[in-house]
Amino acid sequence: GETKIPFYLNLVFFTICLYQLSLIPRDNKYIKIDAWFGDLSYPIYLCHWIVAVVITYIVNIEPSISLFFYCVPVIFLVSYLLARIVENPIEIIRRKIALQVLRPSTEK
Repeated sequence: GETKIPFYLNLVFFTICLYQLSLIPRDNKYIKIDAWFGDLSYPIYLCHWIVAVVITYIVNIEPSISLFFYCVPVIFLVSYLLARIVENPIEIIRRKIALQVLRPSTEK
């Protein structure tokens, strides 16, 4: 049978990593970089295939490491634009609605 030792070693390793990351002060400049990448993660997930297909068509290149290098800057640009133009305004509206719903009513 398969050994489960690598799974549990990996679990211990990542637990230690998460604990160490939790000790980083919130005002650390790396937290801001991490938050920026975190904000781009979902837009990257949404657009990476579309960007790859479009670039494959425009540049007429086969899937390869070259395609990867063509795509990465475009994926980051498109993801940044999605985050700025779509997600940020929606998040502002969502927060306003959440505040109205969660705010206790003073009128009776």
